[in-house]
Amino acid sequence: MPRNGISSDGFSVGPGNSPQLLRQLVAGRMNPHRVNRHDAAALISYCRLRVLREQAKIELEVQRGRLRIARRMQRMLLNDLKAKLVAAWDATKKVDHHRDRQQASPFALRARKSFLRVWLLARAIDRQSFTAEALLRRKPKARGGFRPIYSFDQLGIARQKLADMALTPFSSFLHQSQYTMRGRSAACEELRQQMNRATRDTQFIQFDVTNFYGSIAHEWLEEHLPLSRAIIREHVLLDNVRVTYGKGPVRLNDEGNLGMDRRGIPQGSAVSPRVAEFVMADILRRAADALRGLAVIVYCDNIGILVRTSADMTVLEKRLRRVFKTHGAGPFHLTTTGARSIATPCRFLGFHWQKTGAHVRAFLPAHVLEQRETIYRADISNAEGFVAMQRAYSRAKSFCSAFNLDQEVVRLSERLAVFLRAEIRHRFRRPTTTLRRLPCPSKMRRTLKKPTFRNRASVPSE
Repeated sequence: MPRNGISSDGFSVGPGNSPQLLRQLVAGRMNPHRVNRHDAAALISYCRLRVLREQAKIELEVQRGRLRIARRMQRMLLNDLKAKLVAAWDATKKVDHHRDRQQASPFALRARKSFLRVWLLARAIDRQSFTAEALLRRKPKARGGFRPIYSFDQLGIARQKLADMALTPFSSFLHQSQYTMRGRSAACEELRQQMNRATRDTQFIQFDVTNFYGSIAHEWLEEHLPLSRAIIREHVLLDNVRVTYGKGPVRLNDEGNLGMDRRGIPQGSAVSPRVAEFVMADILRRAADALRGLAVIVYCDNIGILVRTSADMTVLEKRLRRVFKTHGAGPFHLTTTGARSIATPCRFLGFHWQKTGAHVRAFLPAHVLEQRETIYRADISNAEGFVAMQRAYSRAKSFCSAFNLDQEVVRLSERLAVFLRAEIRHRFRRPTTTLRRLPCPSKMRRTLKKPTFRNRASVPSE
């Protein structure tokens, strides 16, 4: 018999009963393992809505200038079980996205989809006895050198997601020229509009901060970031994370091990981009006098400025270098390729920008597209199996979607789609109708159904 609107087996909660289901789970009258995926998704949607409402209240208090009340409400949000459930849910989805599901057993797949996993993770987020783990790898840069990238486990990601939720209502402190949280497409669109308004004698200059993430001082973050020191150390700076690199696990901030003694935030963390935005916003506010009246577009550590030819470029560059070098979170070092007229191609955010007449072009060089097309065609042709071919095409599709402002890139995506269809017809001898989701052959075998007959008289005799 149903009790309190919830069936005894836990599989029939029904729509609109997520608050009651959460109370049953907290009281221990419902086994989290018995919650099916539909009820779990409804519960997380309810929790996410409540978190958004609390964030809106905190943001309103920040805009009114009542920071003490906002910080108190922020602490309540960090201790709220609904926020922890949302963080745990997002963390498990991110971890599962990077795992190879094709090589997992059915039992492992069933365990990943269980709500018990999310529930236990939400309970363990604020427990210091549980230590998160991370894998450190060195990613080569396009212009030489390596960039340290950290891959965290689900506990570390959940803690970072929770800290990011607490920082989001304080985003009004960010500078109006920052576009990292709004996306790369928004930054490109803003630059296109600014170049359309500019005259042909306008010049574009780009600055890049060298090792921005690795140069941020921990003392400055503990003093200025709108979070408690304990949350900053555990969730942002990740003092108690065990990192696997080289000879074995070490502490992330052990001095002499990874070079992150009292400086730097880990790249790959879910909260590091927002923390870096807070640091960059404070730097831009200090450089307000030098940037007054100029069109500025900032994306992460890339700064693009449109100035008129009559402006003194040397004075602007010296002022910005001084502000970045003397900032309390630094020192930071700026590099630049020099000023160029917008009538000639200038590079920013991966594109080459040029204004010809009344039209602004965002394009990639022809040799880059030819090289990319050759690489992606070779990856698809040399892929062993259907799944490997799908992954190769996904990489190509990700590149094309990132640079879709260039019409040649759009045509490249269409050519690769045609090439993929031809490869599938040639190697697997079957037609393809859509490329949105290419089914795995093992899944196709599982979905084959035996023929059914209405009556036994129609069953063919052997």
